[in-house]
Amino acid sequence: MADPIDFPQQRESRDTRNEQSDHDQHKSDPNFGKHLHRINFKRGLRKAQNYIEPIIRPRLSALFGEFLGTGLLVLGGCGFSVINELYGAPIDLYGISAGWGLWVAALVFAFGDISGAHINPAVTLGFAVGGRFSWRQVPGYLGAQLAGAAAGAGLLRLLFPTAITLGQTNPQGSVGQTFGIEVAITFTLMLVVLQIATGAKEKGATAGLAVGFTVLAMVLFAGPVSMASLNPARSFGPALVAGDLTHLWIYLTAPVLGAILAVGADKLLHAPEEEPGLA
Repeated sequence: MADPIDFPQQRESRDTRNEQSDHDQHKSDPNFGKHLHRINFKRGLRKAQNYIEPIIRPRLSALFGEFLGTGLLVLGGCGFSVINELYGAPIDLYGISAGWGLWVAALVFAFGDISGAHINPAVTLGFAVGGRFSWRQVPGYLGAQLAGAAAGAGLLRLLFPTAITLGQTNPQGSVGQTFGIEVAITFTLMLVVLQIATGAKEKGATAGLAVGFTVLAMVLFAGPVSMASLNPARSFGPALVAGDLTHLWIYLTAPVLGAILAVGADKLLHAPEEEPGLA
């Protein structure tokens, strides 16, 4: 027979009865005061645990989801570039664009209900600026995303030790042109995300397909010029592991600027309509 379920409320009630029994037994003890202090401390610690655990556990799951999701994003997405570098460019621009779009859509499907599938510091900051995401959670999300990107690039290095760039993003045109295009394409991505997201979560079939198709189109458009980062973490991981940070500043700042501008545009799109004045 299976053991009966031990609910937290039952457990706390049982522990309280046991502590009361100990309390009654030690009333005649000369160290009764110390004993009472110890019981109160244990009781307070248990209550704190009962309150804190339901809050912390989901956040840890979300942070791990962002770490794993961003790591897989870099591993798979940048892996297309590594394959092209090492095996005679078997994947053309259309294939890479489709690959990125499908890969991102799959990750949104997988992690949307866990962490919101941000997997992108620009998206996280955009949600925070727009008031959809708590600023207190931003440092944890950014840290998890950057660490995941570094881990994904590190795994690519282990799998393909002779690869040089690991899918690193570098300007193919001028610096100004690259910066402007990264702002524009991340603006577009964030604007789409804001329309289909539930709060600060990208989840469900609609979100996965919308984000995936947007990424596909943006890579097809901007890939030949800026290599279409759209994501500071996606550029950070390969640049760090490859040891080339020369142009990283573009891909850390331009997508964030694009995401913030998209939040402003979204506010204007959904501004409350003014009541027409009386004639």
